[in-house]
Amino acid sequence: MKKLNIQHLTSILAMAFFLSACDRMAVEDSKVSLKLPKTVSGKAGAQSVSALKHIAVQVTAADMAEPVTLILDSHDSQTLPSEVSLEIPSGNNRLIQVLAAYGTGSNDDNAIIYYGDVTKTLIGGTDSAEVPLDNLSGTQPEEEGRVYGRYLTGANQGPSGELKMVYRPAGKPGIVVDRRHILGGWFEATVFKNVPVDYVLPDGSFLGNQWTLESLPVSKHLMRIRMPAHSERKWENNTNYWQDRGVDNRFLGFFAAQPSLLDDKKVCSFSKTTKNNGDIYFGNKYLSHSVLNVVPIKAFFTGTTPQTSANFASIIGGLDISACSSLPLTEEFNRYLILDNSNYGNELWDSFENMSGLRGGLAAVREKSQDGLTVYRSTSKQGANINGPYFDISLLPGVKDSITSYQIYKSTQSNYAPMGYDNRCEPDELRKQGWALLRTNALPPSAGDSIRFTAGNIGFTPEQYASYIVCLSKNNTPFGAQVSFSAWNFSASPATGMNLHLGSSQYNQSSQPVVNECRRVDISLTTTTGNILNANGVTATLSTGGPAVLHADAACSTTGVSGLNVTMPAGTQFASVYTKSPITQSYTISVDSNTGGLTPPSPLSISVGDAPTAVSQIEMAMNSSNWYSGTPTEMKLFKNGCFPMMVRLTNSSQSVQTSGTVDFSWYKLDGTTAYTLPSGTRLVNNCTSRSPISQLSYSNSAIAEFAIEVGTEMPANATLKAEGFGYNAQITINSSPLVHHLAIRLPAGSTLNPAVGACQALEFVARNASDQDVTVPAGQLLKFSPTTIVQVGSSGAQVEFYDSSSCSYNSNNYSIAGGESSRTIYMKAKSPQMAEVSYYSEHTERTHGYNWDVIDKLSINPVVMPLLVPVPDPIVLVGNSVTLYIQGGVPPYTVQKVSGAASHYYSEYGSSINVTAEGVGAIQLSVTDSMGSVQLINLTGQ
Repeated sequence: MKKLNIQHLTSILAMAFFLSACDRMAVEDSKVSLKLPKTVSGKAGAQSVSALKHIAVQVTAADMAEPVTLILDSHDSQTLPSEVSLEIPSGNNRLIQVLAAYGTGSNDDNAIIYYGDVTKTLIGGTDSAEVPLDNLSGTQPEEEGRVYGRYLTGANQGPSGELKMVYRPAGKPGIVVDRRHILGGWFEATVFKNVPVDYVLPDGSFLGNQWTLESLPVSKHLMRIRMPAHSERKWENNTNYWQDRGVDNRFLGFFAAQPSLLDDKKVCSFSKTTKNNGDIYFGNKYLSHSVLNVVPIKAFFTGTTPQTSANFASIIGGLDISACSSLPLTEEFNRYLILDNSNYGNELWDSFENMSGLRGGLAAVREKSQDGLTVYRSTSKQGANINGPYFDISLLPGVKDSITSYQIYKSTQSNYAPMGYDNRCEPDELRKQGWALLRTNALPPSAGDSIRFTAGNIGFTPEQYASYIVCLSKNNTPFGAQVSFSAWNFSASPATGMNLHLGSSQYNQSSQPVVNECRRVDISLTTTTGNILNANGVTATLSTGGPAVLHADAACSTTGVSGLNVTMPAGTQFASVYTKSPITQSYTISVDSNTGGLTPPSPLSISVGDAPTAVSQIEMAMNSSNWYSGTPTEMKLFKNGCFPMMVRLTNSSQSVQTSGTVDFSWYKLDGTTAYTLPSGTRLVNNCTSRSPISQLSYSNSAIAEFAIEVGTEMPANATLKAEGFGYNAQITINSSPLVHHLAIRLPAGSTLNPAVGACQALEFVARNASDQDVTVPAGQLLKFSPTTIVQVGSSGAQVEFYDSSSCSYNSNNYSIAGGESSRTIYMKAKSPQMAEVSYYSEHTERTHGYNWDVIDKLSINPVVMPLLVPVPDPIVLVGNSVTLYIQGGVPPYTVQKVSGAASHYYSEYGSSINVTAEGVGAIQLSVTDSMGSVQLINLTGQ
């Protein structure tokens, strides 16, 4: 086994770590120094050299009442000192134990772990120790896992206090290598593949005994998610880049001192798309440096034989999401935990913490959207009652009993607060993000598992344009997730009126309903400023004219009535009713009265028409979630997957129920050249039976479903066209590289020092890896978007791009046709600032995945020319117009009429002025640029 020596060090660090039972150094103590290598050789994650990430030192002896301990962690971004000092009571047989972990320091969990110990006699004064370290991880980095869950000691009860992570070397005392909080039983822990560890509770009993990745027993109440080694796309310094990551594991579940406490507990997860059994993939996690090689997800729930692979992520243990879907939302975190992807299609971009709702002591509870179609997670909720405005933070069950305070931080860097769970309340992270501690407050009394913050209990008045966050704290140390707030959260006024609004339909239609369509009607409270104060609750009486009726449920399945009472309880602002008419008619829904004495809204006019019978458009889209947006421009389809689709027949955005067929065909990107599908890709009826199809049939219906099955080779640069009823819809499938890169040239007449506002040509040329000109493959289109790399201190784009030499139509979307090698476009500098012109494209290797090509760029340094408006002919006949063009100066320009009988129109596109003479005599206009230069235009109307 490879050994690593901690070297002698006789100099003492200025900062000494003294962690012992004594509160001051005794005279017989020895000052002992250790020096660790800052880096080690050996592949950890994707790196060949690993940096020091974690240090744990423990000193024990028979005559020492308490051990001397030191624990330091890099938190992935800091640099740990390689030299550490401890004050140790002098005496014989001092056992010095050291555990050191080395990793990439780039947020990669995998590490190489070393352990060693030495027994030494200390006689006082300055000393040093040499501790040989053994590599516990072997030749490969130590695969790690994070455990998230709750340890139960009784019904809905768990311990609180310090949770110790202990490594127990053979024949030696256990060494405490990490300390964490456990709150009401909720904890986060780390386990390793080859290094077993214990987790010791505050009372000395074990939460985990010799835990490893493989020893944790997955079951219906414990789930494991294993991610293979993969790559991610990162954004830094105006460019994307690949970051390679090692194997990653997550555990989610319940643990208990007594097995019977787990009888009613379960953990559930998605395994397919929310609708139609489609395959699921992780977003921004790739098996190679290609945005088309994303990591697929396979589920092996309790009772099935699990598999792990370098080619897919595995969900092991737990239950399918259907086992939890019927349980009340209010019982989540008590009876069950769930990984919820209900608002997503086939790609999951959300983090593990966001999907599980566990946010470091906070609970992101699930709530139904107003239309009832989707469920979303939220940690905080805004409201107002008789006592004024407030916002609530939801806590995990039992956490409130173990914390006593919270901290408020104010942003020192900007008026915008960072968002998301990645912004944890860790002291170093808070400082790095520019948060300054404002105050620490005692936890206010609140009902249930939540904390209510009001203007009266936060202890200060927030500044109007400042940003703040709340962090839970224990012993004055912040933890958990950041929750942002501002002065707006504490601004409210009583409701003064009401509003009625016709809700959208299932497909986001805002049009009027058709016969027998059940549509939502929203009733809301209104106020003049701030949040709405609904102190006592409001009940409104609504009525409608027959035969249209009102319903209380979203399916309009209850008995329809002409009058209905709707209540908005105290602290709420919205409510919904539903309406349906069996005939074509125009009618109104009115608020006849309300218990709040509020100004009623104007009656809501609804015009019910017959459902359209003629198709005027067909729409094609993914059919894997409740989100719908018509025919998208492009879709990603990944290998070995099945992707639910639908084709909808419409007229003016409304569904058309009719009979007929829709045929499918595949083309290259030009839309006319036939495309041959790779083996294994085909159209099927659905993702369950997967019978091959070539067309869709409609029988008095508006929607037909199908699916695209993909094999081991993906289709790329293809267009799927659905055609029928005289119309078609088409989607681009898997844009991928057609050439290596694009070079940017200046044609004759163009310069690196263009005049601001001048229109000049640019040429984008297709090149291979040897930087030679190549043609785009026949039948394809190489699409690209020119862009300006924004410079520090500048705002917005510095160059605009156009499709013609007139620079009259601004666009950022261009293409090079098959068989061609270049495309000429035009540019106009907007300011005299230096700029770098580049591009992005999914059709070039260097920028595949929307990566800025920072190598192929063109640096320009615009110059300012004198402001000028040439006037070819000053005579303008009355009733006629003349178009003039602004040259030079620095836009934007302001155009004003000074005198004369004329009207004018200025267009910023092309910087043109259209002047119409409306009478005889002199006409004068002025043009002013952003630098204050003025040019007068003199014309004559006759």
